[in-house]
Amino acid sequence: MPEVNVQKSAVIRAGLDRVYASVRSFRDWVHWFPWLAVEPEVERHFLADHGGFAWEGAVAGEGRVEVLEEDGPRSLRLRWTWLKPGKWQGDLGFKFRDLGGNQGVEVIWSITGGLPFGRIREPERVANLLGRDAGLGLRLLQICAAEGGAKWRLETPGRVLFPGGRYVGLKREVPEGEDPDDAAAAFGEVTAWLESRKTAALGPRTLLWSGGDGGKGGREVIAAFQVGSGTLKGKLPPGLVSIDVPGGKAELVRLIGPPACLPLARASVRARVEALGLERRLSLDLLQVEEKRADGAPVTAVYLPVK
Repeated sequence: MPEVNVQKSAVIRAGLDRVYASVRSFRDWVHWFPWLAVEPEVERHFLADHGGFAWEGAVAGEGRVEVLEEDGPRSLRLRWTWLKPGKWQGDLGFKFRDLGGNQGVEVIWSITGGLPFGRIREPERVANLLGRDAGLGLRLLQICAAEGGAKWRLETPGRVLFPGGRYVGLKREVPEGEDPDDAAAAFGEVTAWLESRKTAALGPRTLLWSGGDGGKGGREVIAAFQVGSGTLKGKLPPGLVSIDVPGGKAELVRLIGPPACLPLARASVRARVEALGLERRLSLDLLQVEEKRADGAPVTAVYLPVK
């Protein structure tokens, strides 16, 4: 049977013991293991000898992880069994290399296993999807290990009504799973144009994400503000675009924490829509709206329009 082999690596600015413990402590996996982190309230059951754990959730599905080989703090090999949705089994390998000189620890994460049923003819796509999610996991693990724990949380209000409206903004192409590095500059350009017309935005900074293949390549993003219809009289300058976002139902996940964790919020809202069997409105993938809280904590609401 064809196999999939994926390997990702990252450097974490923390001591070897702390980095290793972040992976070896299964109670921490709900924060950084991407297939669990999408559902923070997932039910987990831990083996008494710390040899593994199992989980069951409405979004994260059902599965278990068991220790196969351990050579702490240098390496760890695990058996990963997915029971629902679908069935799949593979190995997770982690290697830890202390770079010395306060440079941190290199973590090499490998995933190997047979192709899932129904995906035998799609090895490249499966590898891309696993690689994307493993990359997200390493990004979250970097934050957890470097800062001594998860410095974010997800709120999952569920389906809400999104008012919609007219937006004006700048398009950007960004790699899958990442945020546009120049989003702040793009918002600044749009703000400058609005000020030149003596017009104020009607809402906060918003990223409008188009659809994409979900496995490789990039997505088109518009850094935009909601505006009144009269603002767009006449021709827009080069680079600026307008888009009418229809109101309606949307699944909402809210991130309270650093923008570096936004890929998790996007993954969570997509996973919830899929798990609930909701039909998406494909004209627009996501709306990512910056919010304000009284305590000053960074908050971003991620909406996925559904029918």
